[in-house]
Amino acid sequence: MKPFFVFVFFVLTTVLGAQSLDVKWFDSNWNAVPTKSGAAYYRLTSMDSTAQHHIVNDYYVSGKLYRTASYIAMVPEIRDGKFTWYYSNGRLQKEVVYEGNKVVSSKLLNKKGEPELSVLLSFQGKNGEELSEPMKVDKEPSFVGGKKALAAFERKNLHYPPVTATEPIEGYVLVYFIVRVDGSLTDMKIARSLQVDVDNETLKYVSKMPRWNPALVGTTPVEVPYVLPIFFSNKSAQQFTRNNLNLP
Repeated sequence: MKPFFVFVFFVLTTVLGAQSLDVKWFDSNWNAVPTKSGAAYYRLTSMDSTAQHHIVNDYYVSGKLYRTASYIAMVPEIRDGKFTWYYSNGRLQKEVVYEGNKVVSSKLLNKKGEPELSVLLSFQGKNGEELSEPMKVDKEPSFVGGKKALAAFERKNLHYPPVTATEPIEGYVLVYFIVRVDGSLTDMKIARSLQVDVDNETLKYVSKMPRWNPALVGTTPVEVPYVLPIFFSNKSAQQFTRNNLNLP
């Protein structure tokens, strides 16, 4: 009788567990549909009675996982905990940690698993909620006129400090700044230093720049961080040393 009891217990547990799951179907625009016919996604929802959170698993209609989520409430939508999205190939697309709809941390990856330039965008949920998600930047910010215009601007405005006349200083300075929606540059700082005088001249140079083309999500300008590499090449100074020039 013992094996039979175990079997009955297993069946009852499975049935009861299945009854606790709420299954819903959605089309490609995430509008609810009554059946699998015409659906692009489906959702399984359960309740974590310990944490008092709704646990949601969304799937592509093929059965592959699309998203996992955790909510304090579904209507109105209150996101709380880790949300993860997946590409149809199974790779991680983005990961966001929420605290009561506030984004605590986020990352977005491409299909190769590499970080994507993204921006945190706010939008209104179906019930009027203020929600945010990281969205891929469709077009990165750029200097007006492109690389040739940037090179011409650099030749005219980037000055080598006096120390480079005697010291063989060569390499990249990385400058961090924010490109705002109007193309203006703010919050400039050195992300990787080469030499203090060179760093200072680099900041002066970037501060002279005109407004850039802003980044775009679709056709909407968005504010994004940017890192610009600037190369200093002073090969002539490499032919000299302080001793060659009889400097103290």
